[in-house]
Amino acid sequence: MLQAYINSGVQSLTPNLGLTKVAVRVEEPTTNAVNANADILDSAAVVVAVPASATAAGKPNQIAYDATHFYVCIAVNTWIRATFATF
Repeated sequence: MLQAYINSGVQSLTPNLGLTKVAVRVEEPTTNAVNANADILDSAAVVVAVPASATAAGKPNQIAYDATHFYVCIAVNTWIRATFATF
């Protein structure tokens, strides 16, 4: 019954989470899965510390902000920034 319950839960959750079932073993409770949306997660913006200059270390898709600016890394070690303003 435990195996059937585990399989039922994994089978029903896997498609809803965008995961592909790789292996399930009752004696090992860890389920190995590959995320079908990994490329989307890899390209998601990551908030990092504010860069010290336009050539500070950074990777594309990193963003940062402080009280006056919004920073975006557009290429390796290449940052641009925009000034906040009310509208």
